[in-house]
Amino acid sequence: MSEWRMASGRPAAGALVFPRADGDPWRRHDYGNFRRRLWHPAREAAGVESLPPYDLRHAFASLHIRAGTSVPELAEMLGHSPQMTLSTYTHVIRELKGRPIASVEEQILAARSPQVAHAAEAEG
Repeated sequence: MSEWRMASGRPAAGALVFPRADGDPWRRHDYGNFRRRLWHPAREAAGVESLPPYDLRHAFASLHIRAGTSVPELAEMLGHSPQMTLSTYTHVIRELKGRPIASVEEQILAARSPQVAHAAEAEG
């Protein structure tokens, strides 16, 4: 992914992040093929029972809310209006109220640390 980002650069405002090879948006059958050929095998290899790809978008937004990203900035990242972002993620904002701010990287490392420790124990 990082290689792709470095090669692609920052997409223009309104540009698709992962378009089809011809540059068009995905169609329903493209999405189905992606899920069948790539998503389900990757999810199963990771030991995750059920996770729709859309949940990654929600996780992205939730991580940024806890990191202190402003609603207008997050809305721009998601392609929402600030009102839509507030409407969609109010429950996350309420759940995180009073919790300390943590960067996205800190949150991911904290979530992964039990898995990393468990994997090291299994190998050793």
